[in-house]
Amino acid sequence: MNDPFDLDEPAYPAATPQGHIQRAGFNCTRCGYDLTGSVIGGTCPECGTHINPQHHAHAPNNSMAITSMVMGILSFVITPILFAPLGIIFGHIAQKQIRTGRYATSSRGYALTGLICSYIALGLVLVVGAIFILIIIFS
Repeated sequence: MNDPFDLDEPAYPAATPQGHIQRAGFNCTRCGYDLTGSVIGGTCPECGTHINPQHHAHAPNNSMAITSMVMGILSFVITPILFAPLGIIFGHIAQKQIRTGRYATSSRGYALTGLICSYIALGLVLVVGAIFILIIIFS
């Protein structure tokens, strides 16, 4: 069983206890400064905002990042002309929102997937369109 007086084990494993060093992947909720290496319960070195461990333990996923990923995948499956630009727009907006620190940093993967798929699909459309135009011109 757990000893309630054992100081080596935190009482609430979902949040980092105050006084500990912040792990990678958390940004200040106000200015977006990377808080890696900062002390929990201290202040942001950039703007002076209090570093709250509860905020980082329950940060939600960014819905724009998930939408970007879905649009990127749909740009390969259905039509890239419609879905690729939407995936690019949603992906860049999501990355900006994630940098503020209000959303879980795990959402970056969704946004990046949507951007990569959308840019590849749009690039393929442009290359195929250019080849098609060149064939028409020179035939």
